[in-house]
Amino acid sequence: MPRFAINSLVPFIVAQYGMPSAATASLLAAFHPGYVASMIPGGGATVAWGAKPVIQLGVLGTALTLALMPVAGRLGRPALTLSAVMVFMGLTQGPMSPALGQMSRDWMPSGGGAEQIEKAWSQRFQMLSHTAAPAVAAFLTPRLADRLSWQNVCFLYAGAGAVFGALWQLGASSKPTTAAEPAPAATPAAKAEPRTKTKVPWRMFRLPCVRALMAYHIAYDNMK
Repeated sequence: MPRFAINSLVPFIVAQYGMPSAATASLLAAFHPGYVASMIPGGGATVAWGAKPVIQLGVLGTALTLALMPVAGRLGRPALTLSAVMVFMGLTQGPMSPALGQMSRDWMPSGGGAEQIEKAWSQRFQMLSHTAAPAVAAFLTPRLADRLSWQNVCFLYAGAGAVFGALWQLGASSKPTTAAEPAPAATPAAKAEPRTKTKVPWRMFRLPCVRALMAYHIAYDNMK
């Protein structure tokens, strides 16, 4: 919701500082370069550190961005400073997509029967949540900004994001915890196998289907 609330906050910002109407599009567009540029590094970070800290970066980064927006608007050149803040929000939000995909794969049950039904419901709930967030943000944000000012709405969402980040840190984990299996008894002939380090499969970017998806996402994010 805080991310989609930006669409409703920007018109209030433009009106307060007397910016031309074209500034609305410029401020909204500033988010996407950072969002697109950080997705691939975010995938590598997810492989290296796990999904939880990467998503936490997005949650707290969004909260920090919203808290900085009223400050950036008072620095004398609001169009430039607020655009820089929006790029920063995009950089923190982009890695959340690959991290969420990885966490969903690790947590969703595998198999058939009831487990497959639970997996379908889990996927559907995520899709509905992502679809409902823009509608809820568009309904609440302009009404709150009209009553409280857009600066206070930024602080309100930033505080809510910080609280959610604390709850996420306390309650979430990248993968389900499983009971440790007893280690097999060592034999004299047994040799310790070298420990392989998980790496990002960079060769996948040679595949035409991957390149096509990247081109689609870049075009979609910069044209909508």
